Amino acid sequence: MPSRIPIEEGHTCPDHTCISCSEGPEAAALKQAEIMKRWGWIVHYVFEHEEQLEPFLNVHTHGLTEKHGHPDLQICLAAKLGVPPGVVHTLIHAAVRQIEAGVVFKHGSQSDQVMESYAVRFVDAKENGRPVLRILLPDKSGAFPGDPACRGPLASQESFRT
Repeated sequence: MPSRIPIEEGHTCPDHTCISCSEGPEAAALKQAEIMKRWGWIVHYVFEHEEQLEPFLNVHTHGLTEKHGHPDLQICLAAKLGVPPGVVHTLIHAAVRQIEAGVVFKHGSQSDQVMESYAVRFVDAKENGRPVLRILLPDKSGAFPGDPACRGPLASQESFRT
């Protein structure tokens, strides 16, 4: 199972516990290459923080297109939600397990096999100019971003630009 590897040079992770902070960007790049060779894909974490934007976590994959012919996946959540990266990692892995089993997600697809007790929705997005499928999480009522009933910090998931 691929591990979490943020490798952005000059990145800032909120708690400085990533491999880039603890061992340096060169060690992170080597670890990323090792994981990519072993599994064919990785999960990449970027803590986005621009002055004009709300800080958010951009968690995305690399390699799913090459390994499975499926768009890479992404989850973007407001940092103020305080969702631990391991939880997001688990959601990404649950979706990848579905892809490995032959499921093909497309824009507008929903799946109740990624998150317990709730469906998730997949929408087209861009991550550094490349196409990805962003996984949207519903609010407690089950409403998704873009639905008039969706309230709170989960409503902003579609607005993050990466």
